Amino acid sequence: MFKRNNVGFFIAVLLMLALTGIAGASASGPQTPDAPVSTVFTYQGRLTDSGSPANGAYDLRFSLFDAASSGAQIGSTQTLNDVAVTDGYFTVSLDFGATVFQGAARWIQVEVRPGASTGSYTNLSPRTSLAGVPYALSLRPGAVVNTSQVNVPALNLGAPNANSNALVATGNGDGYAVIYAEDQSTAGGYGVFGRSTSGTGVHGESTTWAGVWGESEDASGVVGVSAGQYNGGVYGLNTGSGYGVYGKADNGTGVYGQSTNWLGVYGQSTNQTGVVGESSGHDGVRGTTTAANHIGVKGVANAAGSVGVWGESTANTGVYAQSGAANGVALWGRNTTGGIALKAEGDAVQTRDMGGLPKAMALIEPANPNVSIVRCYNGLTAESFAGGGCGGFSAQLLPVGPAPDKVVVDFGFQVSDRFIMLQVFDPDGTDNISRYLYVEVISGSTVTVHNERVDCPGGGFCGTSQMDFFIYVF
Repeated sequence: MFKRNNVGFFIAVLLMLALTGIAGASASGPQTPDAPVSTVFTYQGRLTDSGSPANGAYDLRFSLFDAASSGAQIGSTQTLNDVAVTDGYFTVSLDFGATVFQGAARWIQVEVRPGASTGSYTNLSPRTSLAGVPYALSLRPGAVVNTSQVNVPALNLGAPNANSNALVATGNGDGYAVIYAEDQSTAGGYGVFGRSTSGTGVHGESTTWAGVWGESEDASGVVGVSAGQYNGGVYGLNTGSGYGVYGKADNGTGVYGQSTNWLGVYGQSTNQTGVVGESSGHDGVRGTTTAANHIGVKGVANAAGSVGVWGESTANTGVYAQSGAANGVALWGRNTTGGIALKAEGDAVQTRDMGGLPKAMALIEPANPNVSIVRCYNGLTAESFAGGGCGGFSAQLLPVGPAPDKVVVDFGFQVSDRFIMLQVFDPDGTDNISRYLYVEVISGSTVTVHNERVDCPGGGFCGTSQMDFFIYVF
């Protein structure tokens, strides 16, 4: 009767990996092994036959299971014929493949028969639990691998083959990371640090969500640094119809770019928009500069018919300019080739207390006894009508003496602190006519105009009448 006792087990490949990690840990990086380690491990046992140590040749059959009894077989059965047994001891090399040992418990089942026999095998029950060697235990699931030496990594992996990965990890937990890295240094460190000589330091890819996600409570979630003249610290690429780089912030800045000597943010597109800024509650695009004689936002267009800066709005202001400096300019237009510096295809308005544009213009026809506004323009509202009131304009005659010679024009807004200019419009006048047109009183929104036309034909009786005139408010 066959019996097995004092069966020892070790996984040579794990022991070798652990020892290699210790020997190769140095500040200069991992040492390249001469050849990759296989999945073969050594199994040693002691066999007795009828209570005495067995000697001779025996056929041995090994099977791997996931339970001490019953359970499922893992991998294929290993059959070794004519194994030499000396004084009961034997040593064999087994290979169940690369996927059978991934941290789960395993039991080995051994069957034996005499080497010269072709009969059935005897099962040496019970199955034996496979236990790892001490250093290999540090690689079990949930194990903690630490290092207390300066510049010595806790785990050092290498892939000398250019087409191999040094580390492959998979997971399917909802809300959990496949690889989780944490730095507990209070002086500043890296949770994940990736470096590449000529490729990508860290590459993240996802089918339905973020390829790379960075998050921080008090600092930057993702920081990209590049020392190259034409390279990006952060590079985003989208080959579909989405965003190459997408930034979002609840209360801060979605995307922030800063440069000491070049561009903080640079956007380029072959057929669409290089940079788009959009906000549902604040500024879509904002440019700020603190340097003297520089520009917060600059647009350049070098092609014929193109526009350097374009602003558009369906509900409000397309382009808004503001300056807080006493000698500054909110909107500056310059043409260096003698062309048009500023062009508006539409009405232009200005607030009442500012200078530069006319605040109001009107052509008054004071035909006795009524006064009519032939045409007018309101520079505050851009209303312009022929025969209308221009948003509140009105005019009336003031009878003085035998004939009215005063016209009161009411603009509907304060003009007492503005400049008033009058101009006679009398195309039918002759040489014997004297004209008197001047401002008598400015009060609030009204201007009282002295308007007198004296006609003395042939030196006889002189008649007095009103003249049409223009009135301007600046």
